[in-house]
Amino acid sequence: MFGNVSRGSGETDILYGGEGADTFILAGGSGREGIGPYYSEGGERDIAILLDFNPTEDKIVLSRFNSSPVTPATEVEYTLGTLPEDFPAGTGIYASSTGGLPEPITAIINVAPESLNLSAGCFQYV
Repeated sequence: MFGNVSRGSGETDILYGGEGADTFILAGGSGREGIGPYYSEGGERDIAILLDFNPTEDKIVLSRFNSSPVTPATEVEYTLGTLPEDFPAGTGIYASSTGGLPEPITAIINVAPESLNLSAGCFQYV
């Protein structure tokens, strides 16, 4: 990929992994564009929707830090919670940087929040 990286900015993307183990990468970037979580700037209209996440075999990759070429790296904090009213049942992953409000970045459909733990093996951090 060349040029600017959108990090999902302003997008609602539906992600479906299919049969077998899948890895959903929700973080990245480069030194030139900055690093950090995808889908972290537009509220509910800026989100990844995972339709077939299976915590016993799939992985979600999240960023430990958020930065841009003009700002220093700050640690990203993640929380799990219920999804907003206009979404189907499932779990929301919310990201916040130091001092910021949690932003929904991912909707995991048909997986209850109490069945997930951010320290579990299905979550990886880069």
